[in-house]
Amino acid sequence: MKPKFSSLHLIDFAIINCRFNFTTITGNKQIVNVMNSYEIDLDYSITYTNEVYRVFTKTSINFGENILEGYSIFAEGVSIFNFNKSEELTKTEKQQFLQFSAVSIGLSCLRGFIADLTSSSPYGRYLMPTIDLAELNNQKTKLISIANKEEGKTTSSLNKTKKSATKPKITTSRRSINR
Repeated sequence: MKPKFSSLHLIDFAIINCRFNFTTITGNKQIVNVMNSYEIDLDYSITYTNEVYRVFTKTSINFGENILEGYSIFAEGVSIFNFNKSEELTKTEKQQFLQFSAVSIGLSCLRGFIADLTSSSPYGRYLMPTIDLAELNNQKTKLISIANKEEGKTTSSLNKTKKSATKPKITTSRRSINR
């Protein structure tokens, strides 16, 4: 089959911040059970300058105040996108591409980075679980709405959000590779 290329073009991806720590799992705990109980926090923001969109994605896995044994990971990346100039897209179409495709691509790049980072670690590769992107976007929209109300604004735009105003949390179970 011959693929049809998207109107959204990924130009580059880079890790801009990363912290990784490992602690020994004590007792008779199963690695899989410990990793399945990790709290995961995800966030993203979208900016636009000079016909280029930057999608900042970050995740905290078992990172923060109540760290469990095993891996503790924080990673933040930026994906750089533009749109095919020969195609005319509406503002709504561009926003949908960015909220769904671009954010998904950014999270997938982070997932790959974390898998690579942990692949040579004592408990083996950690594969960040897949997420419900529609639910993540719903949480993001609600947080933006609340932040805008607190600031006295009446409209919201995902393209003009402050990073500090948004922190959707996803706590999930995941399947792990048994080691």
